Amino acid sequence: MKYLYWITLLFLLAFCAEKAETEKKFVDKFSISFDTVMVDSDGEFIDLRDNLFFSGLSPDKSYLINFNRTDVESERINLDELVFEKRIKYEKEGPNGIGTMISSLNVSDSDQVLVWFYGLYAFFDQNGVKTRDLELDKIAPDQLLGSEVYPQTIYEDLQNKNRVIGLFFEWKENIYFLVEFDLANRISRKIELPEFAKINEYKTEILINGNFAGNLGGSVFSTQGPDKLVLSSSVINEIQIFDLVKDSLFSKSWETPLLGAKRKYIGPKQFEYSIEEMEDISKKSEEDINYGEFIWDEVNEKFYRFSSKKKLTESKNEEGYYTIMSAEVFLSVFDKELELIGEALIPEITTAPKKHFTKDGKIWIFENIDDELAFIRLTFN
Repeated sequence: MKYLYWITLLFLLAFCAEKAETEKKFVDKFSISFDTVMVDSDGEFIDLRDNLFFSGLSPDKSYLINFNRTDVESERINLDELVFEKRIKYEKEGPNGIGTMISSLNVSDSDQVLVWFYGLYAFFDQNGVKTRDLELDKIAPDQLLGSEVYPQTIYEDLQNKNRVIGLFFEWKENIYFLVEFDLANRISRKIELPEFAKINEYKTEILINGNFAGNLGGSVFSTQGPDKLVLSSSVINEIQIFDLVKDSLFSKSWETPLLGAKRKYIGPKQFEYSIEEMEDISKKSEEDINYGEFIWDEVNEKFYRFSSKKKLTESKNEEGYYTIMSAEVFLSVFDKELELIGEALIPEITTAPKKHFTKDGKIWIFENIDDELAFIRLTFN
């Protein structure tokens, strides 16, 4: 099944010359095309219940590994041929144990699968055998405090395999930070992310019988480029960049006509949990701007980011929940130095993109079509 659409995007580009006192804006035109491709499952079950949230790409993007939490196994999907390749079984416990839950995974250039969760930082081969335990929690016990600190993403330095960098989240205080690991010398360094203190303005504490039970608020995403980590938030139009070569941290921010500088809606500081109030807060948050994660396109040497504003029903369903009717979806394009080239509303996309990545110079967006794995692909012409 294949569909092709052509649209012309009006990209609002803004720049400020060194000696200019006012911002200058101009409009540039270009076109993109869409097509939809289906993956041949060959009669095998591909688990789409988590929307590919627990999946990772091979470095050459020829295949994808999708972790199935329910059955504790993974599916390997060939993205060049668009076919199911094989199933990888894991043990829940023991020397090769992976447990039943992971934060996510990455795939190394040697086809080893790096998996992480609380107390789990290990490589597995593609037969489900644990080949190396990184023991990051033993290298940095002071930073990784049991279940209080959530390991969100773990990256290998592509130029130095003994260097590993992780993004961690201290959930009670709503604090994000990096930890850099030297595996050869078994030492670590904590790197604060001070600019993300701004997202605490959007933090809403959930109480149950007066006791702390979690937070609502902004999310933080991370993306690995060729020589940098890009850290972004869902509530502020700002990024922090960790330069892997210069070993330095700096930030960039934008205020644009389409996406502004930050989300306008700020919820209450805390509330006693009820479905009604939880849904009301979530609705107002979802209908405001939500900035997405950055993705890197190594072919065109561009970074892309989708952002969205969802439209929810005015009334709740029988179960007490608002349902999503549609979304306005915006695409922002940045050069390799993360200078904003432009951004536009994409009217043909009416749902906030779930799992998405670049491959062969195109943006691939996961789609579940009648419980079959599919991808919508955006091509820049």
